[in-house]
Amino acid sequence: MDKRSDKQQETLAVGLTPVEKSLMVNLRQKRTLLTICEYYQRNAAAAEAEMAIWMDELAETLRSDMADISRMLRLYDLSSADVYAVRSQVDEARYVRSREGRLDLLRGRSYATIRWYQQELGAHPPDDVAALWNAFLASEQERVQQIEQMLTESTNTTPAQT
Repeated sequence: MDKRSDKQQETLAVGLTPVEKSLMVNLRQKRTLLTICEYYQRNAAAAEAEMAIWMDELAETLRSDMADISRMLRLYDLSSADVYAVRSQVDEARYVRSREGRLDLLRGRSYATIRWYQQELGAHPPDDVAALWNAFLASEQERVQQIEQMLTESTNTTPAQT
């Protein structure tokens, strides 16, 4: 985990345009979620087959999304190297032990990200950024449906069936 402080991250945003800040914030959100995902992948509680496969797919999606954002940042002459995960959010996620708790945490993050994309799209970003946000928004909405399905299946499974 990166030891830099959130203050250092905020300092990097000084002087950026709203679009540039938006790209940096989104990259940070993705890196945070990827770090949480990777932690859950390493943890025995997430070793259940369905959850492990889903986490692998989520991690790959996040890496691809981060590559897209990094390319976009380069178009704005910005580096993605100094953007890192939000330590406090990753630390909080490490305390969640149950499968349902982890799914609930990921669902909450997805809902927050959906609202963020909707807000950013309401600010009418340039077409290339808007296209990226729309694609990511659709992906987050699909992720919420997947999480809710897994939570429903988990609730419907009794200990005798496991």
